[in-house]
Amino acid sequence: EAGNPFRFVNNVDGPLRYTILNYQKRTDNKYHWETIGNYT
Repeated sequence: EAGNPFRFVNNVDGPLRYTILNYQKRTDNKYHWETIGNYT
């Protein structure tokens, strides 16, 4: 996530961050990945 600093927590892996993607068909009949949400 742009603008949010990454920090390690007690010398272990950093906090979980996921971007939720959906593979969608566009109106021009091409496919692309669309970001539909985030989980932190």
